[in-house]
Amino acid sequence: RAARRSSGEHVGGNSASPASGPVASDSEQVVELVVEGMHCGTCPITVRTAARSVPGVVDVQVTMGPGRARVRYRPSETDPARIAAAITDSGYPARAGDK
Repeated sequence: RAARRSSGEHVGGNSASPASGPVASDSEQVVELVVEGMHCGTCPITVRTAARSVPGVVDVQVTMGPGRARVRYRPSETDPARIAAAITDSGYPARAGDK
């Protein structure tokens, strides 16, 4: 069971915050990558797993239809080129794209 501080903030337990979507903080950035070759339901899972394997990646959302991966990351630990390379290495060519 998570303890609460007087401010209502959880201590311990599940570390997910209410804003666990792709909103970047001051120390995080968001990049949208174009991902090619996704054709089935397991493709986004492979892309997400590849991106999450990069140290510094905080969150990944993959949309198969338009072939996009929205990645929240810590620029002090990684950059979009490394994330795209990891996805490309998993079999899905990826590059930073236009929004």
